[in-house]
Amino acid sequence: MENVIIRRFKEGDEKEINDLFNQIFNEQRSIEEWYWKFRDNPLGYLNLTSVAESGGKILGQYSNLPYFFKYRDMILKFGMVVDNFVHPEFRGGIKVYRGRFMNMRVIFFMRKIWLSASAFPQGPIIYSEKGI
Repeated sequence: MENVIIRRFKEGDEKEINDLFNQIFNEQRSIEEWYWKFRDNPLGYLNLTSVAESGGKILGQYSNLPYFFKYRDMILKFGMVVDNFVHPEFRGGIKVYRGRFMNMRVIFFMRKIWLSASAFPQGPIIYSEKGI
């Protein structure tokens, strides 16, 4: 395996990501559905998706769907972890890079863009300087 790069999603990645998603999850999600879910959602411009890439080929994705959450009198920004995967041929070998995927998540929160990411069924993962 060549060096693996973890980077933010860039325009043009969506077809390869969606094709790999369909292969891994045995789905037939159209590119239009991908656009609706990620690019065209009301907060899609925030780009909370990172990819693992090697030799110009996308090997995996770590993504959050942004949304607002009302808590008492505050409107908070959250990200819901969705559609994450690693290409079957690279499972095990890419695990040394898992921390880098997770660090992309931390970068989003360190920029104070997001308060939390949630994933089900394991519950929320909260990063907050002031606590709730």
